[in-house]
Amino acid sequence: MTGGGGIRLTLRVERFHSSGGLAGVRAPANLRGMSTPHHNTTDTTDHGVPDGTAHGLSEGVPMIRRRADRLTAAAGWCTVAIAVLHTLVFAFNPHWGVWLEGMTRTAPLEGEAVTVFWALPGGFVVPLAMLGLLLVDAGRRGREVARHVGWVLLGWVLICFWIVGPSGFLLGLVPAALLLWPRRA
Repeated sequence: MTGGGGIRLTLRVERFHSSGGLAGVRAPANLRGMSTPHHNTTDTTDHGVPDGTAHGLSEGVPMIRRRADRLTAAAGWCTVAIAVLHTLVFAFNPHWGVWLEGMTRTAPLEGEAVTVFWALPGGFVVPLAMLGLLLVDAGRRGREVARHVGWVLLGWVLICFWIVGPSGFLLGLVPAALLLWPRRA
């Protein structure tokens, strides 16, 4: 660019490496020594670290080790715990026989049977447990989930608290707060 305020960016490639990589272009510090799909031998690279086998990698599959995001994983375990607690509270009821016999397909459920059905097998327990396990997996991989997941969870908890009053929904504030807690850069 010309002019006083422009930024000039130049990338100089010295030579194309015979194994498929670019020589002369230095990898970021967190990727140095990691294997690439084209570096599946135990040859020493230009930075002195053997590729592949020294890092426990096979067939040259790249692996980036990230620090676990403990807040995301903790939010996931809290969410799974809420699903388990909800199941324990509603699991022992007399309506399971009616539900499993298939009577609900021929005649509408009435009263408490409807309420308990939507509280347990037809409710949010399975999706909530799946969300929790996805959060645990993301946290273990060192990935944060999008901030809107925490905001939606918080909104859902607050709306349900407003409708129902003090209840187990307040437990949802914990994983929502963990997902929304600011992370260090």
